[in-house]
Amino acid sequence: MVPADWSLDEYPGTWTDLEQFSPGAEVPGEDVVSSPEGSFLVMDSMAIPKGTAPAKWLQEFDAIVEAERDTSCPATTETGSLAGQPATVVEEICDGHVLRGHSVTYGGRGYYFTTLAFDDDPDAQSVIDELTASIELTG
Repeated sequence: MVPADWSLDEYPGTWTDLEQFSPGAEVPGEDVVSSPEGSFLVMDSMAIPKGTAPAKWLQEFDAIVEAERDTSCPATTETGSLAGQPATVVEEICDGHVLRGHSVTYGGRGYYFTTLAFDDDPDAQSVIDELTASIELTG
């Protein structure tokens, strides 16, 4: 459930190749839930190419995220979970906000979920946490 003053935007297109991904850039077919103040949850997924093992896709994707992230912000990378699946979780704390990325594979697809919440907006962080906890992967 998204608060009434938050928006949901579904962007056209389909994410089909890792070369289309760059942290912070719009990816074809992403969905974005955002607050009026700028906190957000961005959701992307793509079919893992035939012949590519899910673990290999995840390794390649995580390497892109690491190579292109803002190195001026302190970050941690750890193994966590999302929707009951093992996930790589990258967290950056910088300039008054927390940015988290969750990358996961499931059912022949690779997923990336990005969240951002501002330190001075605990209500938005709560919504982001609830939205992230409600994610289900099906198929």
